Amino acid sequence: MTLEQLYEVAAARGIEIDDVPMRELRAVSFSGGCIAIDRRKFASDAEYKCALAHEIGHCETGAFYNIHARKGVKCCCEYRANRRAAELLVPLEELKRALRYGLLPFHTLARIFDVTLEFIVMVFEIYEHEMCAPIHRGVTWLTACRSARRIY
Repeated sequence: MTLEQLYEVAAARGIEIDDVPMRELRAVSFSGGCIAIDRRKFASDAEYKCALAHEIGHCETGAFYNIHARKGVKCCCEYRANRRAAELLVPLEELKRALRYGLLPFHTLARIFDVTLEFIVMVFEIYEHEMCAPIHRGVTWLTACRSARRIY
């Protein structure tokens, strides 16, 4: 998904994105469907796109918390936002299709999906966790995850 397509997804869901200079934060989302993001604080378009997808994930899943929230609540909200960002930028079926042609190093997958290396690592952790559930367990997927991690 391109950055332009990501903006289109946000617009279609009524999520407003504002480029706002901020002192400490790089990006923040609000429960009213608004994202404030400081584009100057990102080293690359891929890094910006991953952060924007994450914030869209907060808005779409309603995964919001404040500074007083317990650690468990924060972790749950962050996981939900990360999971949605993974679905947007590296859909599971597209990742499986890429892996069908052979095991690729994480940096190659990051380049294919135009995301950061850290984002690809997170995507594998999310999908591996879900695919390890008894109902989804599949030897091929687990082997691919473990092999890709080794060549990271």
